[in-house]
Amino acid sequence: FVVAAVIAVVISQWKTLQPGQATVIGGLGVLAAAGITFFSQHLSRASEENRSQANLADQRARALHDRYAMANNQLAHESAAVRLGGVYALRSLADDWHSFGNDNERQVCIDLLRAQLRLPEKISAADAADPIASQGEAEVRQAIIQVIAARRLLPYDDPQSWTATNTDMSNSVLRGLDLSRLDLRGAVLINADLSGATLIDVIMSGATLIGADFSRAKLTGHADLSKENLSRATLTHADLMNAKLPCGDLTDANLTDAMLNKATLTSATCRRAIFTRAKLLGADLTNATLTGEAHLEYAVLSDHAKLIGADLTTAYLNHANLNYAALDSAILSGAHLDDAQMKCAHLTNASLTSA
Repeated sequence: FVVAAVIAVVISQWKTLQPGQATVIGGLGVLAAAGITFFSQHLSRASEENRSQANLADQRARALHDRYAMANNQLAHESAAVRLGGVYALRSLADDWHSFGNDNERQVCIDLLRAQLRLPEKISAADAADPIASQGEAEVRQAIIQVIAARRLLPYDDPQSWTATNTDMSNSVLRGLDLSRLDLRGAVLINADLSGATLIDVIMSGATLIGADFSRAKLTGHADLSKENLSRATLTHADLMNAKLPCGDLTDANLTDAMLNKATLTSATCRRAIFTRAKLLGADLTNATLTGEAHLEYAVLSDHAKLIGADLTTAYLNHANLNYAALDSAILSGAHLDDAQMKCAHLTNASLTSA
């Protein structure tokens, strides 16, 4: 445009221009043409660089998609060792998608790991006959939950953090796994199968475990399940010695034959919970709520178990052992105490109306 304007002016005024003026205008035209050439070349180079960067981004995206397909195939492999490699491949791929700036694809990787936990256990006929080989599937599942547990609580600004992702592990099959010392605070494991699992010193405070199956699970040591939602959970034959469940929700939970010696259940909500034949020696149920016909038949609550201020309205304590138990200020209105043992039990200010 500048060059055209200069040429137009020169042509229209050529005859009236002095020699010096014509030379200046000609020089300006040359400079303008040079400037246009420079900017044209610059724009061309910038466009070429943009195309090059776009091509590189496309190539990288295709490479990431190829890696996802490969990891997916690994997870479907018959060999547990290959599947284990697929787990760690997806972990790395999820991080690379995040660094690439595509968190939707990162979630896809995490979703594939979560889906693997929900699938039935995959043990080949050959592996089933070999006790050592049959542990492969357990190792794969254990690796997945360890990966998720390690990433889900990292600081938000950590490039490896999965804090902002969906790590819901509901309906997971975690039968017989060793999940000791894992930090599963706030985890969602609704209807998860944790039967026979080892959860020594596990941290599950604030977790949601509605309907989870902990039958024969081992939650000893200093397992922390405070404020946990265990309503409708199955904890039959579970070992919860020394476990911490303060303020936990055990509504409709089944703890038949569970071991709860010295467990902490202060202010826990245990409406309609079943503690039949459960061992609660020295357990602390201070201010716990066991209303709605909670079942504690044959339960052992001796050895100075604390039920101070506990609400046991209409609870079934038939044949229960409450020797030396602290039931001060407890509410036992309408409770069933047929054949219960209460030798040296403390009942100061307790309410036994219609018991």
